[in-house]
Amino acid sequence: TNLTVVAPKTGIDKVATLMALKLVSAVPVVDEKFHLLGIVSEGDLLTRADTGTLPRPSWWLRLFGDADELARQYTKSHGLTAEDVMVRHIVCVGPETTADQIADIMRRRKIKRVPVTEDGKLVGIVSRADIVQMLALRSADRKSGPRPDAEIQDDVMARLGKEEWAATQFL
Repeated sequence: TNLTVVAPKTGIDKVATLMALKLVSAVPVVDEKFHLLGIVSEGDLLTRADTGTLPRPSWWLRLFGDADELARQYTKSHGLTAEDVMVRHIVCVGPETTADQIADIMRRRKIKRVPVTEDGKLVGIVSRADIVQMLALRSADRKSGPRPDAEIQDDVMARLGKEEWAATQFL
């Protein structure tokens, strides 16, 4: 619920700086009433004309590609504000959605974060890191208290050693 958000007209240079300073991989774009409009992620900033990271489209795509899609890609790679580069169609959940349900949505949709909205307003965001932290806390709660990283790693390796599929992959 401790959210880092940006307004639609925020420049992408400020978006990138904010993401780097706050150590987040994405920022929700909200209006003045905190309605979710979209999300700008690291992936949305990877292919930019101004950084020289723009892939050259194939001649085939330029000749036969969907003009609307090519225009969207151009706007995204040359856009100057959060609203130019943000993803607009976002999968959201409500506050009562369980962690297991959120993890399933992330897996099926191949997404890294899910905004939590209530009455149309952004109230939180759950990332894959949040799910992993929850799993770690569940594991720690089963014992008498927090465990050292080395002990957790030893347990993970021991469990992997018992799995036939993992024997050639990790050990």
